[in-house]
Amino acid sequence: MQLDRGKSLEAQIYIQRLLKGQEKAIHAGIRVMKKHKEIYDAVLLKKDFSGVRTYIIKLNRPPDIMCLGAIFPNYDFNGIELQNLYDLDKTHDIIAFAALTDGNNGYVIFTWLKDCDSSCISLIESLIKINNDMLPNALARFFFEYCENIYFSPYWWDNLANIARDKLLKRFFSGIEPPNQYQSSDCLKEDGLNIVNWTVISRKTNYS
Repeated sequence: MQLDRGKSLEAQIYIQRLLKGQEKAIHAGIRVMKKHKEIYDAVLLKKDFSGVRTYIIKLNRPPDIMCLGAIFPNYDFNGIELQNLYDLDKTHDIIAFAALTDGNNGYVIFTWLKDCDSSCISLIESLIKINNDMLPNALARFFFEYCENIYFSPYWWDNLANIARDKLLKRFFSGIEPPNQYQSSDCLKEDGLNIVNWTVISRKTNYS
């Protein structure tokens, strides 16, 4: 890579340090993901799902936003840090999530293994405390903040106000564009945007 070509010495040093830091973070992420995959593979092979946790939100209709992903949760919906992602020697907790439909209703599903309870339950508990009226918009914030594998209704997107689209795009690129490697602590807090009108029918979980 020649991103620093033609730059000042100071800029070259900054760019090279940034790239080295990103490379180190990528290798650490791959290492942790491989370890988690081994654990999930063992669960599947043994067919022992007793340690699989879920939190399922049922919506009144298919959501305008659908996505699928897995993250190392770093902040909850109140801005409290769940785990330090800059500690690259640690095996961080991971949580998977999906927003989907059965054709009539929408479902938002969070799932993790009991070994990751420490961070994941804290994240979910902060979500549980959000009332049903505000929950859909909180979920939309989460999707755009943390998921690259996201799809949404063109009709819904085109009918958003320009300021709403701009804020969602800013969320989407949060933690991607340098120098911001990770999200800010307030990334999931209420931002005043009312962008979806889904109705929450029920919430279910299998952990206690």
